[in-house]
Amino acid sequence: MKDCISRYLMYGCSKKFPDISKIKETNMSFLEAKDELLNITNQIVIENIKSPENTIFQCSGGFDSSVIISYFENASTFCTCKKEMSDYQYSLRASNHFNTNHIFVSEEELTKGVDLESSLIEMNKIHSAPRGYTNDLGLYLFVKRIKEETDIISGGEGIELMYLGYIGMYLPVIYKGISKGDYDTIKAMEYRNSGKILKNFKISIDFRELMKVSGDKSKTNYLRSVNWWSTGFTFEDACELGARYCEIKDVNMFDFVNFMFNWFGSEFYFDRRLEYANHFNLEWISPFLDKRFIDFSLSLPIEMRNCLGQIKYVMYESLGHLVPDFIVKRPKEGLVLSPIFYEERKSEITNLLHKYLKDPKSKIYEFLDFNSATQIIDQFNNQFDFILLKKVWMLLNLELWLEVN
Repeated sequence: MKDCISRYLMYGCSKKFPDISKIKETNMSFLEAKDELLNITNQIVIENIKSPENTIFQCSGGFDSSVIISYFENASTFCTCKKEMSDYQYSLRASNHFNTNHIFVSEEELTKGVDLESSLIEMNKIHSAPRGYTNDLGLYLFVKRIKEETDIISGGEGIELMYLGYIGMYLPVIYKGISKGDYDTIKAMEYRNSGKILKNFKISIDFRELMKVSGDKSKTNYLRSVNWWSTGFTFEDACELGARYCEIKDVNMFDFVNFMFNWFGSEFYFDRRLEYANHFNLEWISPFLDKRFIDFSLSLPIEMRNCLGQIKYVMYESLGHLVPDFIVKRPKEGLVLSPIFYEERKSEITNLLHKYLKDPKSKIYEFLDFNSATQIIDQFNNQFDFILLKKVWMLLNLELWLEVN
C-alpha cells in the first residue's frame, strides 16, 4: 500500500508499474503510415459502433470525437461545459456541420444540487484504486447525466497518450529525448515537410527550454521529466508527506511513451471511464481503444506522433480530411469542471477537509505525515489556488477511498 500511495501522490496513478514491453517500431514511410492509419480507422469505427442510431456521441468539437461522428449520418451528440468555454461554440459548429441531433447541458445544470460529500463517497466506492483527479467529478456527473438519454455512448478517448497529445505533460519529455538523441529532429522535419493538412505548422520547440531541461539534474530520467499535472504535488512535496520514490529502469523514449500508455493510460482511459460506465449500466464504446488501433499507433515513430511539438501530427494528416478545417485548427480543451465551480464550492470543500483530514487518527495518516498534510490544508483554507486545490483534492479522495474500501 505504501508504494501504491507513493505512486498516487507523485504521478496521479497508483497502479503498479507494468513490465516495459518491447514494441517493434515500424519502418513504414510517412505516406504509408497515413494510409494504414486511415484503413484501420475505417475498420474500427464501423465495426465497434454497431448501433449508431441508439448511440450518443460525445461532441465537444474536438478532433478525435469529430472524426468518429463523421462516419455516421443523423447522429445524436452530447456536450457539457460552461457556455463561456470554447467547447460550447465548437460543439455547436460541429453539430451543425455533421447535422446531428445535439444535446447541450451547461455546467451549471450538470452540477445543480450536487452534494459534494455524497458524490465523492459514491465515486470512491466505484474506484478500484485510489484516484483523485479533479476532473473525475466532472466525468462522474457526465456519465450519470447522460444515462438519462441513452444506454450507449461513444467518444474519441485514447489518442492523447498514444500520440503525445498532452503537450504540457509531454513537452519536457520531448526535450529530454532530443538531448539524449532518442528524438530525431531531422526525421521530424522530413515529416513536417511532407504534411498537407498542417502544412508548415509552427514548431513548438523552445531551444532555451531544451537547454534548461538538458542541464536539469533533477530530471535524470523520462519518468521524472514528465510534467505530472494530475496531482499538484512536486516529487519533493510528496516525499515530505511521506511518499517514497517509485521508479522504473530508464529506457529509450520510444519505449517510455509506450510504457506511459500501458501504465498511466490503462487507468486514465480504461479503469476510470469503464468503472463509472459499469456503475450506471452504460455501454461506453471507444473505437480508438480497439487493440488494432493501439498496436499500430504504438509502433509508429514518436516523431510522427508528435512532430516538433505538433500533437497527433500523423493523425491530423491521415484523418484531417474527414472533418472541417475549423476543427483541425481549434485549441484543445478537456472534459473538466471549471476552476470557478471549485472556487464557488470552496467553503464546502474546506468543511470536508476539516471533517476527514484534521483528525490525526484518519486512515490516511497511517501512511502520510499529519503535520505536512495539515499545512497544505491550511494554505488552501487561506487562499483559493488551483494547484493547492489539486493537492487537497488528492488527499481528501485518498482518505475517502481508504475509508470505504
